[in-house]
Amino acid sequence: MRNLLTLNKDGQLGLRTDGAETKLRTTHLNALLLIDTSGSMAGSKIEQAKGGAIDFAHSAIAGGYATALA
Repeated sequence: MRNLLTLNKDGQLGLRTDGAETKLRTTHLNALLLIDTSGSMAGSKIEQAKGGAIDFAHSAIAGGYATALA
């Protein structure tokens, strides 16, 4: 099972699991992204995570979300 936090075409935050998307309700337009930086993420995995985080942040900001990274 693969979960992916996304913004849909309407700029709504959603959680996609195996092709199905669940809309997440939020009263504030905030998004916090957590990235695993443990040793198991070494090499290309952390680079992919960084690239995905940047892409997500750009999409979130364009949709009016304040973003943070932890």
